[in-house]
Amino acid sequence: MRRNIDVELIMAIFTALIVVEIHKDEIGIQYFPRLIKIPNPIHNEGTP
Repeated sequence: MRRNIDVELIMAIFTALIVVEIHKDEIGIQYFPRLIKIPNPIHNEGTP
């Protein structure tokens, strides 16, 4: 578990992903694949 990001921020990131998924047509479907990949560095830097 990452210690430099608090639980509330992690939950906010997941909530943002859900909102992006729900509104992907309004945001622009062409941006959706890139938007989904943005949190990957946070996820990939998890527990060493």
